[in-house]
Order: sequence, then structure tokens, then C-alpha cells
Amino acid sequence: MSALRLFALLFAIAIVAVAQEPPKTREDPNTSTGGVAGDSRREKLDVSLQSGREALGREQGDAALALFVSAIENARELNESRAEGDALIGALAALDLILSKNDTRNDTGSALEAAERVRTADAYYHAVEKLGEGRNIQYARNLAGLIHLRAGEPKRALELLSALDDSAVEANERFVFGFNAGRALEVNGLPDQAEQKYRTVISSRPDYEPAVEALMRVYDAEAKRTSPRAVAVCSELLRGGKAPKSTALCIRTLLSKWPNDSAALVLAVEYNQSVDPALSNADSFLASAPSELRQRLHDILDAPNRLVGGKAKDFLPREFFDESGEPSANASKWFEVMGRALEYRDADDAAAAAFALAFEFDTNNADALEHLSHASESAASQVVPLIYPASKQWTEIAHTDPDMARRLFNAAAGIVVRVSPCLTAGTRTRAILQTAVDLQKRTENFSPDLQREYVRCLSDSSEAQAATDARKDLRSMLAGQHSFMTPAEKWKYFGQRSYYLGGWLKSVAQAGVLLLLHSPEEWGQGAKGYGQRLASSQAARSIRQMMSAQLTIVQGVEPRFTRSDKRGVWARTRSVLLQEVRSHDDVMGWHPALWRWASAYGSELTSNAWRPRGPGIGSNNGTAWLVRGSLVLVGDITSNMMREFLPRKYWIGRLIGVFF
Repeated sequence: MSALRLFALLFAIAIVAVAQEPPKTREDPNTSTGGVAGDSRREKLDVSLQSGREALGREQGDAALALFVSAIENARELNESRAEGDALIGALAALDLILSKNDTRNDTGSALEAAERVRTADAYYHAVEKLGEGRNIQYARNLAGLIHLRAGEPKRALELLSALDDSAVEANERFVFGFNAGRALEVNGLPDQAEQKYRTVISSRPDYEPAVEALMRVYDAEAKRTSPRAVAVCSELLRGGKAPKSTALCIRTLLSKWPNDSAALVLAVEYNQSVDPALSNADSFLASAPSELRQRLHDILDAPNRLVGGKAKDFLPREFFDESGEPSANASKWFEVMGRALEYRDADDAAAAAFALAFEFDTNNADALEHLSHASESAASQVVPLIYPASKQWTEIAHTDPDMARRLFNAAAGIVVRVSPCLTAGTRTRAILQTAVDLQKRTENFSPDLQREYVRCLSDSSEAQAATDARKDLRSMLAGQHSFMTPAEKWKYFGQRSYYLGGWLKSVAQAGVLLLLHSPEEWGQGAKGYGQRLASSQAARSIRQMMSAQLTIVQGVEPRFTRSDKRGVWARTRSVLLQEVRSHDDVMGWHPALWRWASAYGSELTSNAWRPRGPGIGSNNGTAWLVRGSLVLVGDITSNMMREFLPRKYWIGRLIGVFF
């Protein structure tokens, strides 16, 4: 059974199935048996509709037609317009089924029979129109058009199917109307309009294989050596990733009709990679492709190191060369696909070489350049000589396709700042960074890392005013993501940390430990000794907070702890440890946390001024202040671990906030 006939049957079954229970008819007050007769006719109507649906499902067209004709008569007797409409639609579906089975007959008797079927279908269609139910009219028009199409009357079919109003039906049913209209346009010799209909259907239902098959048939009828539009359709299906069967059908059709088209070959390899990233089953999918293509695939994948430092032309099948012997535009895509396959196999050097070749053949290949921006410095350096002249062409692209230009400049910036920084390359690298930043603003696709590199580049180039302006832009860019403390806010923050409850508890604990250690011995034991140690610990703490405030202002960094957005114990612990040795500035640039270490050791060294000399950890000697400073840093790590891992919800979160 053809796909067209199957969908017509399913449509008819669905229409009849949604028929609601008819309302009760009013009894004739002058006839005592009216109610009994009405119930009998209603029961017969229901049985006919249900049996007709079942006959359609079994593809018994003649039996279904007889049952729906009976249902039409009963519905008219009962004055049931809804049931009559459903029965008429069912009868049209049955006629379409009958004609679909007789499509191959050409004898005179069959032709006369078909003409009679068509007249009957027109009568049913006009009957539905008189009932005036918008949705049923569209269903009837669709079936009547299909019947005329099967009966060899394409003009009448086109007239009916072109008048379909798909807004009257459910969104998930409209694609069938569009497909049938496309079929009528195709039969009437209007391939461009048919193509438009089929492409509309595929965009809404990419998994509808009959539309893909019909569209490829339209392209094949062009009788051209290649079909860029067919390649474009298959490429869209592949990129969408929602219809693997339709994609496979499309690409297999491409290979069968245009086996030597290099764009079709690239799509075939790319599709195979989407199913099997390692391309290990390439032969199974590319069975109809030239043997040289399969051999080149295995040459690269079996011995990837051959690609490193090799000549590009040695790895291209002949289909990728134009008539003049030069590689075609699709050679770039070929090497890009190879790069992804090699990347999957962890052959990083070979993958980088493939991406470099892809960029060499097409300097507008943003995908290849983005892969290279993450490759090793030695691999990325291969394309730097190509980037600078290509950037002039990208500037022109920015007028028509700013998103593509942004991707190219962003990837190029990521490469040149590593391989050819501003201090050595000067204006060329700075120009690429500046264009990338400008395109960021135009496309509203901000990258703080890129803007930060631009600020650093301007600073290295001694362009102070430009660096200041760029830094302001970066600060405003980050304003919605991060908050940064002003100098006044830092003084207030560290002032509060000198005397908040958690700080007092740390001082209390430290004084208790020193009391147990009898250090320093001169302060003695008991309440007085404990009080002296507590006062010393709190004084050292206050000095540390004041030093921290001053140092963070001078260094221009953010003192507050930032919880990690990563998952996993190790990843979050790593974030805590990193923040112990580094802090970010107001534009999220990382700097050594000198303020933290200097304040920890500096405050303990200062406390030696009131500590008695002696050998203990709490005394004034050459090493005790280093030990105490290190313990202060350990305390910082402990507090930050608490902030990172303890919950911040409900009452326990508020309690933790008080202590840490």
C-alpha cells in the first residue's frame, strides 16, 4: 500500500472516530412508536459508522462504501448533520481506497467505473459543503482532490487541493494537506511550486518520508549532473537531527542519483559519523559511493599520522577536484568531517592537521577554525598566516552575516592571542580582537573572556585610554552577572568581619587552644590567662581585617568567596583551594591572592609586638608567627569549605550565614 493511500485511510478513520454521540431526537408527539423507531435507526447508524471504520482499516473499500452509504441515509432520516458529515467523509475515503487499488487498470470498463466514482465523490463533496462544517469541508476537499488525481483529472485535483484551508484543521494534520497539494502541482507540471510545498512540509514534519521522497523526485526530474538544492535539503535534515530515517532516505537518494557529487559524498560521510562517530561502519552506508572514497576514508582513519605533514591532495578522492584539477569547495568540508572523526579517536594531532587543511581550502569555514582554537599551540600556529589576510574578507561578510563573522573572529582571536600575542604581533592581533569585540556588541553575544583579552592587549600596547574604555565596557557587561565591591564597601565588609559572631568564635577557639598549650607561659592559666589570650587573638584578627581591606583596594580584587557552579566533590573542593591562592578583579580577571597571605602573616608578625618572648607557638620568636599565619590560612580554607558545601536553604542556611 502506497504511503499516500495509507495516510488517506488514517485520516478518514480518525475523522469518523472523533464523531461525538448524537443528541437525542425529539419524539413525534403524534406517533406513539416514534421513540422506538428512532432508537432503532440510531443504533443502525452507529453500527454502520463503526463497521465502516473497521472495513477501511482492513482496506475493504467496497464494503466500507456500502456501510457509509447506509450511515448517510440513516443520518439524513434522523436529521443528524454531524453524523451525516462523518459518514460522507468515510464514503469519500472508501472511494479513494477503491480507486487507489484500480490505478493500474487501463481498460475501458475501469475508466467508465472510475468516472462514475468521481461523479459520486463530487456529489458527496458538495453534500459536505451544504452541511457547512468548516473542518469537514477541508477533509472532503482533500479526499475529492485525491480522487480526481487518481482518476487522471489533474487540473480538477489541483483546483480542489490548492483551495485547501489548513487553518481549519489541527496543526499536526496540515502537513498532509500540503503534501497532497504538492503532489497535484507536480503532476500538473509545476515543479517549482511543488518543491515549495514539499519543503514546507519537511520543515514542519522532517520525519515525513513521503515528502522527502517526492522532493528528491522533483530534483531528479531536473536531469542535471548535480543538484545543490537537493544537497541543501539533506543538509538541513542532518543538522536538525530530528528525523534520522528521512535523513538516511535523503542521503541515500543523493548517492544513488548523483554518486560523484562531492557535496553529496561529504554529507554521506557526515551522516555516517552522526550514527557512528568513529566512521567504522562507513562501508555499510557508503556502499553505493565510489570505491576510491571508501579507500581514502580507511587510509586516513587506519593511519591518522599520515595526515600530519602530508600533502592535502594525496587524501582527496578524485570527486573533490574540479575540471581544472584544483580541489573543489567541498574539499574543506571533507577535511572538517575527517577532523571530527579523528578527534573522536583521540588522534588529536591528525585531527588538528585535518582542521588546518579544511581552513586552508576555505578560510570561511568557521567550524574548522573553532576546532583549531582549542587545539595545541603548534597546531593552531599553522593557520595564523592565513588568518590575517582572511580577516579582511570576514569584515565584508559581517555586513551580510554578522553571526558567521562573529564566530570567525572569535575563533581567530582565540588563536592569535596564544600564538601571536599583542606584544609581538602588535596591530594585526589587536585589529582582530577589536573587530571580534565590535561584532560581539552587534550580535549581543558577549564573551567576557574575549573582552578581557582585548583589555590586556590594549594594556600591553600602552594604549591607556583605550584600555580604560574597554575595561569599562567589560565591567558593564559583567554587571548583570557579578557584583563588585567599592572601596567603601570593602572597609565596611572587613570591619564587620572583625567582630561578627563567627569571628569571635574563632578567637575564642584559638585562645582555648593556646591556653591548653600553656603558650605563652608568662600569661599563666585560669580566667586571667584565657582573657589575655582571647584579647590577643581578637586584636590580631582585627589587624588582619584592616590589612585585608587596604590590600584588596590597592590590588583591585574581590575579597568575597564565590560558590562554584560545578558538580562533584573534587570540582567544588578545587574551586575552594584555587580561591585561596587567587582572587578575581572587577572584570573577572584572576590575580594572585597576595592580600590574603600578606594579611595572615603580617597580622601575626605584628602581634609579636605584645607577645612575650619564648619558645611556644603563642610567643614572640622567629618561627611562631609563621606557624600562626599558616593556621589562619587553614582556617580560611575550612570556612570556605563550609560555605561551599553546607546548604543555604531554610533556617539552617541563615544559621550558617551567621557563623561563616
